[in-house]
Amino acid sequence: MADRTAPKCQLRLEWVYGYRGHQCRNNLYYTVAKEVVYFVAGVGIVYNTREHTQKFFLGHNDDIISLALHPERSLVATGQVGKEPYICIWDTYHVQMVSILKDIHTHGVACLTFDSDGQRLASIGLDAKNTVCIWDWKKGKVLATATGHSDRIFDVAWDPHQPNRLVSCGVKHIK
Repeated sequence: MADRTAPKCQLRLEWVYGYRGHQCRNNLYYTVAKEVVYFVAGVGIVYNTREHTQKFFLGHNDDIISLALHPERSLVATGQVGKEPYICIWDTYHVQMVSILKDIHTHGVACLTFDSDGQRLASIGLDAKNTVCIWDWKKGKVLATATGHSDRIFDVAWDPHQPNRLVSCGVKHIK
């Protein structure tokens, strides 16, 4: 009689081909180690151009659509789509999770940006109100939320002249 048990083997991701540019912005950066960080599907990728190697962050359970690089350029925040989207902050050296931010956004996380000292993270949701959240990402706590512009938001940035002020832009607006 033949053995009908499943074989004892695992799949291992070796290489990711491609780049997600469709409906995504600000999604490729150089890290402090001069590696390129970007995403494809649900995978965060750190590509070493000198050694032609990739490291993978696999902490998401749906497609990643937003990315922000910490001012120190070694940490990354990535946001995903889905019914219960969340934001992962992860280390590009060891591709390990540092913090996870969840339970605020619905449908997805369209935009992310760290403030100039890297203490706060702003995120914009894909919900009907384009909800804007300010996070103390190290503690995983929401500091503030507000309704964003009524039209789709493409990008958000901290005002370099007023550290508690955000600027967003998108369809028919700079706000």
